[in-house]
Amino acid sequence: MHDELRQLALPEGIPADVWEMWCEHREAKHKDAPWTRGAARVSIKKLLKLASAGQTPEVTVEEAVLRGWTGLFTVKTEGIAQAANGSQAIAADWWKTSSGIEARATQLGVKLKDGETFIHFKVRVFKAAGPGEWMEDMLRTVGRESEERYEQLYAYFNDIPRDKNGNTEAA
Repeated sequence: MHDELRQLALPEGIPADVWEMWCEHREAKHKDAPWTRGAARVSIKKLLKLASAGQTPEVTVEEAVLRGWTGLFTVKTEGIAQAANGSQAIAADWWKTSSGIEARATQLGVKLKDGETFIHFKVRVFKAAGPGEWMEDMLRTVGRESEERYEQLYAYFNDIPRDKNGNTEAA
């Protein structure tokens, strides 16, 4: 199947060499995140979405490969531990503890909803924080549990609309 995914007809704007780099990287990460037809389709959608926002596929893929990510994200230039409003920085490994996640949520203005489970709250905090190790770790964990849940979480993190299956829940 890997050869099939490398040979997909690409839309204009995604260079074949960039797609080849992404496929090679994702194939190498297969233990963390399955490289499937669905993941390839979502990757193409994400590359196009980021390109329409002004970030070239080359920049997107190179950053993901450099950082060892299995997802494609907006490349941010500001520090990740500093909140946009200039509030006090939090620990670099904030995402590893519930107290760190709660502190980051406070910085980002994300509040726990009535009746919301901590895992769903955590997913929303990770999404609000943007790309980073926290997303990658969660995607790896979910990918070991279920390919379908991995694809759903990846789509949620990347604001990719659900396919015809009608699922609306992130994780």
